[in-house]
Amino acid sequence: MNMMNKLLLAAVVSGVLTGCITSKEIIVGRDENGNEIVRKADDIDYNKAAQARINLAYSFMQQKEMSAAKENLNIAESYAPDLESLHLAWGRYFSIVGDYANSEQKYLLAIKENPESGMSYTHYGDFLCTRGRRDEGLANLMKAVSQPKFAQMSVAYETAATCAYEAGKLDDSKIYFEKAMSYGGNSPSLLFNYAMFSFENGDYEKADKLMRSYDMYQHRDTAQTIYLKIRIAQKMGEYATSEIYGRKLLKGYPKSEEAMKYKAGEY
Repeated sequence: MNMMNKLLLAAVVSGVLTGCITSKEIIVGRDENGNEIVRKADDIDYNKAAQARINLAYSFMQQKEMSAAKENLNIAESYAPDLESLHLAWGRYFSIVGDYANSEQKYLLAIKENPESGMSYTHYGDFLCTRGRRDEGLANLMKAVSQPKFAQMSVAYETAATCAYEAGKLDDSKIYFEKAMSYGGNSPSLLFNYAMFSFENGDYEKADKLMRSYDMYQHRDTAQTIYLKIRIAQKMGEYATSEIYGRKLLKGYPKSEEAMKYKAGEY
């Protein structure tokens, strides 16, 4: 798409979104308060404008507002159709709506156009693992971490650890979890997943240590994290602590599956 077509399409989109935007202005995103960010057409960095729309699309996907997500991805595509992040976002979108064939095509396109990008391999590997094609998924995740310029090593190894665990490869899973931690992994998801892995494999002290680290980086518990803390405390004989967590679970998430299990004594 040439520049003139981009400007025409952007102007049409802008006219649909608001009635006060002129044909020479483009909405490139929204600020933290939800207000539209408007720029003159001649001043636009189309890659940045596209990325702003992609970020919006991910937000809508998290809220399951798929029509709005698709609209923003279409606008991003009109700005910068060849962005790697756009291909990956489309892959995620199609996966959520159950169009797995198109999802896979988008991931493969991202890899084809960015063969040295570990992020494309990571996203595709995660997709394959969630589809039950775990050996293929792990192979792509290992390709990701082999890319010299890839910086998100912890993310790829965490994904590999979860995938290997689901494939029954417990030794590999532990290795990947440790690799993720060694690359500075301190994300709440990594700490929780590794704690769950450790608990399920009988290493209660490790699970307890990881959940204490989790509390350092994430100050809000979920029903899942509280329930795991209950189970760890029980296994370590810290029954008073377990009861405290139990009350917290029932108060904060009374209708959760974890609360039902706790009331039934399933911990």
